[in-house]
Amino acid sequence: MTPNTMTTSSNIIQKMNNIALAECCYSVNIPITKEGLLINIAPPKKCFEKLMPLYSCTFQGFRKLSNGETGEIEKKHLIHEVGDWIINVDHQQTERLTFDQVKELLQSKILERRQINIGDLQMTFASITNVFRKFTLTTKDHRLEQNRIQKTFQSNQSLEQRKEILREKDRLRKQLKRSMMSPEEKEEWRAKVRIYQQERRMNQSEEKKEDERVKSKECIKQKRQNQSEEQREFELMTAREYTRERRRNQSEEQREAELMTTRENTRERRRNQSEEQREVELMTAREYMRERRKNQSEEQKEVERVKSRQRSYGSTK
Repeated sequence: MTPNTMTTSSNIIQKMNNIALAECCYSVNIPITKEGLLINIAPPKKCFEKLMPLYSCTFQGFRKLSNGETGEIEKKHLIHEVGDWIINVDHQQTERLTFDQVKELLQSKILERRQINIGDLQMTFASITNVFRKFTLTTKDHRLEQNRIQKTFQSNQSLEQRKEILREKDRLRKQLKRSMMSPEEKEEWRAKVRIYQQERRMNQSEEKKEDERVKSKECIKQKRQNQSEEQREFELMTAREYTRERRRNQSEEQREAELMTTRENTRERRRNQSEEQREVELMTAREYMRERRKNQSEEQKEVERVKSRQRSYGSTK
């Protein structure tokens, strides 16, 4: 899966929210005159809405007194520049308030101050210049981070592809080597592999053994899904021939030991199975036996009956 490296205003703003807003803000005490605060306010311009999406009211310039004089707020230049956001009014946040709600809040605060004879109103603004600078830096950092993630993902993907190519080359090399072996060399090689696997399993923990079994089953299942019917039949025939050849070359003690091991494994597996799993396995075995008998000739059936009688006789003797 490819990582999500899309840069949108929403995920950049999420990073912006983590930055201390105090770095971009300043507080001022605005004089209350008979004609109000002598400032113009309006919603932010469309191009600046994504910078501070939770605030909807901005400063849009000073107003003159009715006699044409300049107010004290403009003389002292208390508000820095047009476009600054109103963040706080008399210790009350304007976050998530609409423009009309902020306007009503200002009017109510002015009335309260006049009633208690206080001549100014404390307000906090976020400087548009500082916010834009922070937004730009955050956007740049965000893009650099996303590029780093993309490059890491691509390098990991290419590494996996290289490993897969090496595994395939190694498999083909071993397959070619086995095809050039004589039957004796093949049997010797298989014996070495079996010894190596036994030693490795002895040193493994139960968890690792179980993980290896699960992986092996998944590989076999995946392999069989990709095989055609002819390939499956050919592989089954090859496995049967190999088993017959190995049993011919075994001594009686080796056969007995292998039979005992198989029986113990079967008993252990059945102990760990649920009733449903046992029933499914039994049904599968019965279906396999029926299918095999359908494809047998009369001579093969007779030979199998004789062997079955001999086994029954030997077990009751």
